[in-house]
Amino acid sequence: MKTVVVDKIASVAQHNNLSSKLRLSKEIPCEEGVLVAVQVLNSKSRYNQLELTSGRMATVNQGDVIVGALGHRKALRGYSGHLPTSLKPGDTIQILNIGGVLGICDSANPDVGAPFDCKVLGTVLHFPYLGERIGVPARAGANTLEAAPPIDTQGVPVVALAGTCMDSGKTAAACAIVSRLRHLGYNVAACKATGVSLRRDVLAMEDAGASESAIFSDFGIVTTTAANGPQLTRALTRLVSRERSARIRIGVSQAESRSRESRDPALTSTRLAPRVIGASARFCNRCSSTIRTIDCGPIVACSDCARAHTAVAESIRASR
Repeated sequence: MKTVVVDKIASVAQHNNLSSKLRLSKEIPCEEGVLVAVQVLNSKSRYNQLELTSGRMATVNQGDVIVGALGHRKALRGYSGHLPTSLKPGDTIQILNIGGVLGICDSANPDVGAPFDCKVLGTVLHFPYLGERIGVPARAGANTLEAAPPIDTQGVPVVALAGTCMDSGKTAAACAIVSRLRHLGYNVAACKATGVSLRRDVLAMEDAGASESAIFSDFGIVTTTAANGPQLTRALTRLVSRERSARIRIGVSQAESRSRESRDPALTSTRLAPRVIGASARFCNRCSSTIRTIDCGPIVACSDCARAHTAVAESIRASR
């Protein structure tokens, strides 16, 4: 066991309440979500930031000691890498994403350059036993993911958005929906159900007006897969609704749907679809009410405003 002073703690470790002075162990379990401390070996001018537990972006410099979580990543526009099978202090691994996922890089997009190389220092320890100097490996997350969580939104309707790729506009659409619903007087909760650990999207939805937010890494999942995607979607919709149904009127869930095999049939059933996913909404440009019918040509308007517009138009035509 040794003590180190760290410079930056990645957002993937936000639930661990770590200080800048940490105890490390040379025994490193190579499991997803285990927190490790590493020292950055090189410098970069592109893709060179780390999202901190505060949500701020900080520039990573050569020599920085940072804390991240072991995991894997598959990305079209970033780094792809796998979870190492064994590690010891002194080994080299890479930073796979801005949220602090650490692993062995297999491929890199030329647009972002080579990844940061990092020297492994050890496993971050936490001490759950009061009065005892027995440290155990720290792990990301605050909740435990159930094997088969039920779909229970406490009567709160959930709007789900799915896209097939990163940077496809899911977050922009979610933020627009959250903002408009908030202006209509609804209390809105938001969550991100799939991806690689990074809080930027849920923070953007909070900035848009979501009063509550959650992300899959809250359950200790560093990177989602087809195997855990359905569980996480169920658990997150339940989390943003549970014990908050008196305050939350609508939930917005963002997810990435890469294949049909990763979808949960229970979430897309006819019985649940009107309340859980697949919803889309448009709003009247005149009174901001939810549009039920659009009968005013290119003007986006509700039925009442459309009739009023038509009446005005007919009156103008008659006066001519």
